[in-house]
Amino acid sequence: MSTAPRLTKPTLWEQQVNEEWNTPVDLACVGVAESIPPENVLHLATDLGFMHICQKQGHQYDMEIKSSAALVGNEDAFLEFPIASILVPHALNAAGERSLICVDHQFNSSQQKRIVIDDMVKAAQAKSLSQTIMDDIVSVTDEMFTNAVFNAPFVDINTQKNPGINRHTDEVKLDGGKSGRIFMAHDDNRLLVGCHDPYGSLDLKRYLNKIKATYVRGPAATMNFGPGGAGIGSYMIFNAGASLYFGVWPGRATVLGCVIPLGLSNRKRMQLPKHLHWFQR
Repeated sequence: MSTAPRLTKPTLWEQQVNEEWNTPVDLACVGVAESIPPENVLHLATDLGFMHICQKQGHQYDMEIKSSAALVGNEDAFLEFPIASILVPHALNAAGERSLICVDHQFNSSQQKRIVIDDMVKAAQAKSLSQTIMDDIVSVTDEMFTNAVFNAPFVDINTQKNPGINRHTDEVKLDGGKSGRIFMAHDDNRLLVGCHDPYGSLDLKRYLNKIKATYVRGPAATMNFGPGGAGIGSYMIFNAGASLYFGVWPGRATVLGCVIPLGLSNRKRMQLPKHLHWFQR
């Protein structure tokens, strides 16, 4: 009687990389850099295949490596436990997911955006966060919510065409009883803003390439990417975070996570090298 082979998780390995690295890698490799700029991080991801890039001079480097180890070969954990995957990767379970959450909103209508943002601001104020961090929370939440309601439901997964929805429409509802989720959680050093939409229509490599183009050409030159969404707003999300997590399960879900450092001045936050984790199933 034959038995099916056991599937084993790939062994995580690290590769020291720099700005000139140009050799593709396998999916179990974490690219480890000292300090390279965002456009080079994105190059390693979109052109060379690094799905995890961690920087030694970035914020909470050791925790980023632990998150990489937890997710390599186990990407569905990010779909089920996005908060725990990032903030407590040693506790990928329901208890870990709930332990640090401070805002958790289900939504199915564009009219709920104001309530969601107001609750995020109240939670930030209760923690006495700086105005610059609160501004980032608002801009990231606004963009994630807008993409989930006005873009994700309408993109053709095969062609990536989006017929376009007027963002000034009185109300747009997610169809078929579907709902999205916006959440915020934090530990002593990091604040996470995340979003889950139930469509999985985002072409992640295209999305990351748009962000890279903005860094290379400058925001002013790329203010209008044309139809399809995920234009300058995608750059705003990436620029606000010291660590970014992106996962897409086509036709099922897109999950985004933006990690904002706590306890640092705005200038130091903006100067931090970025970590990146992404995958498209």
